[in-house]
Amino acid sequence: AADYDVDGYMDLFVTNGLNMEPLGVGGPSRLYRNAGNGNNWIELDLQGTQSNRDGVGVRVYATVPGKTQLREQNGGYHRAAQNSQRIHFGLARNALVDLRVEWPSGKIDTYSNVDANRVYRALEGGGLTQR
Repeated sequence: AADYDVDGYMDLFVTNGLNMEPLGVGGPSRLYRNAGNGNNWIELDLQGTQSNRDGVGVRVYATVPGKTQLREQNGGYHRAAQNSQRIHFGLARNALVDLRVEWPSGKIDTYSNVDANRVYRALEGGGLTQR
């Protein structure tokens, strides 16, 4: 799962079967593009300075009125799958979001009233910049 076209909507790339060579067992690979629905979103690339560079172990909280969501950076690897390391939040109709980034080093970065529908880089202790 990844937002391959960076439009804010998560897309899915699926490999069908084991595709073992030279037998060619399995079906074709497919990209399922999410056309979206008009809701808002935000995406974050994490970069550690005191913590590990990829931000593995980071907990990110996104808060909009009446709701807080949590994402944990696990490196994108799962059993028999690999997902994007970019952190993604769906924000419904909310155009602004408050973010809290908890780094493995213990450092906590907070950002208020962040604009939706953008990709940002969160640098540990160094701020939030639009990509």
